This record gives sequence, structure tokens and C-alpha cells, in this order.
Amino acid sequence: MDLKLKGKTALITGASGGIGSAIAEGLAAEGVHTCLNYNSNDKEVLRLKDKFTGMGLKSEVFKANVSQEEEVRNLVDFTIEKLGHIDILINNAGISYHKKFLDMDMSDWDTVIDINLKSYFMVSQLCARHMADRGERGKIINNSSMVEAIARPNLTTYCVSKGGIGALARSLAVELAPYNIQVNNVNPGIIETKILGDKLEKEPEFKQHLIDLIPMGRLGQADECADLFVFLASQRANYITGASYYIDGGVTIAQL
Repeated sequence: MDLKLKGKTALITGASGGIGSAIAEGLAAEGVHTCLNYNSNDKEVLRLKDKFTGMGLKSEVFKANVSQEEEVRNLVDFTIEKLGHIDILINNAGISYHKKFLDMDMSDWDTVIDINLKSYFMVSQLCARHMADRGERGKIINNSSMVEAIARPNLTTYCVSKGGIGALARSLAVELAPYNIQVNNVNPGIIETKILGDKLEKEPEFKQHLIDLIPMGRLGQADECADLFVFLASQRANYITGASYYIDGGVTIAQL
């Protein structure tokens, strides 16, 4: 099926590994030019850039801490300067702290909320203004989490930030619909990224514990998440907005 993405441009925050790099690879496979944001692990984004340019695509990398307003402005301006415009925004940057609520301090709260939620607001606003001014269709797709709907212990700030992303997407979907901008969320479950993989290798019993939570009986893979992002970015998803898609092997409904 032709997704009609060839020649489109995308800004991807947090593109330096895991789901972010898988999304970048998926979009590039459909002929999308990319700006790859990172705050660490420049080795991975440079690898992606080399691969994509070798495919005949435009690809740029830009280091920015997306919790900082000035750095976000610089990132968006750079992307427009280098790619000409932005058709697709993938909000993917995020962190997680495991800490008991009673032991948290305000710096824990501020750090997670600033990166996981505030950055999505700032990047989305600047890109949406640009998309609206262009008068062309725009797509904003957020990487959220299954904890948008369920709670997990010792993850208060993470759960709150992901719940906020859901509310933000629904609000933006309504406000931006007149500008032909669609806004959607992807809510991954337990995905076997490198960070999680390192822990699972050291603690095989923990891996089995996670698998036991999942009705499908296995962990998810980053490229399985990426496929959904690519579809939502495509012209095949033009009538979808304000939606949250759970890609989690059924773990969310099993926890409700």
C-alpha cells in the first residue's frame, strides 16, 4: 500500500535510539526527509544520517535539550532552514524516574514533566504555527505510554506526564483541525529497547515477570511501534485525529 509519504519532511525529537530511531528508519523507508534531534548519543543519529543520505534523502541532526525553550526554537528554525518546511512532527523525547512518591523531591518532578510534557507543548506549538501558516496538511504524533490509562508504582511523575500528553493531544486535535493538522498519540507497552534489554539480560526472572503480564506472551519490538507512527503520518490516516492507540500486546486491558 502506497502511504503517499515520499518527499515529505519530518522532525523527530529524541531520535537517538530505541523507538525514536526505529521511527526515523520507518519514515525514511517511505522516502521522508528527516531532522533528527538528540541530546545524547550522537553516534546513533549520525549513523542514521549517513544511511538516509546514502538513500538519496535529506537528513540533518541537531542537538537540543527540548525542555529548554530557546533550544526548541533553534531546533525548529534549523529544521525549516535545512528541509524547507515541516510536514510531520514526531514528539518522542522522554525520560523515566523510578522513585517512590514519598521520597520524591521537586527536582524529580520538574525534570520529568519538563522533558516529557512541557517539551511536547513547546515543539508542537512552534511546528503547528508553521504548519498553519503554510496552509498545508500537518501531522503531529506523540510517543506516550500505556500508563496514560493505567498506574504503575514508583512512576508517579512518568504516569502524570504521559496522562498530560493524552490530554494535550486531544485538545490540540480539536483546536488544530480547522488548519488541517491531525494530532494523535501512540501508547507503547513494554517494548524491548536497548535500555530495557540490558536490564533483562542481567535479570532473566524480571523478563519473565514482564512477559507474564502480557496476554500475547512476548515483549514488543521498536519497529512494531514505528509502523504505527509511519501510518499515522501518512495520507492514509488523514481522517484520524485525537486518537490514542495502544500497541502493547494487550497488557493495558489486562490491567484494567
